[in-house]
Parts: sequence; structure tokens; C-alpha cells
Amino acid sequence: RDQQANRCFYCDGTLRNQVEVDHFVPWSTYQVDLGHNFVLAHAACNSDKRETLAAVKHLERWMRRLVDHGPAMGQAFDAARLVHDQH
Repeated sequence: RDQQANRCFYCDGTLRNQVEVDHFVPWSTYQVDLGHNFVLAHAACNSDKRETLAAVKHLERWMRRLVDHGPAMGQAFDAARLVHDQH
């Protein structure tokens, strides 16, 4: 929540109830749970995306997030013992 400023990754609305962890690259495409692939989203936004690839604007923001915050996210994932792979 802190890294996303408590905002939904897709619609940028405030995260309140029914927050879901989404696989940015869909599980049906890449069946590995890696921390850098997770984003927080409203349940409705996650449901709308389903098993499709996100729009280009979201891909660009996700890649920018990896560049800007990837190392810090990696440290947090290590502390939580969550497998990750920024590359």
C-alpha cells in the first residue's frame, strides 16, 4: 500500500475495501509468483483485467515502478521472504 500510495494500480482510486493482489503479468501467462509481478487493485479493476495483459499505459507505469522502486521493493521482499526477480 505504501509503495502505491494506497492507490489502485489500474484506476488510481483510493484503496479501501475489497483490495486484491493482482499478477500484473497474468498467472495464465506466467505461472510463477514473484513479488515484482504483484500490484494492488480494487476487486472490480482486477476482475475487469482478468487474464489479459494490461493496457500499454499500465505496462509503462509498471516498468517505471521497477526502475524507480525495484531495489527497495526487493529488500522488502527479502525481509518478508517473498521470492522476487526484478529482471
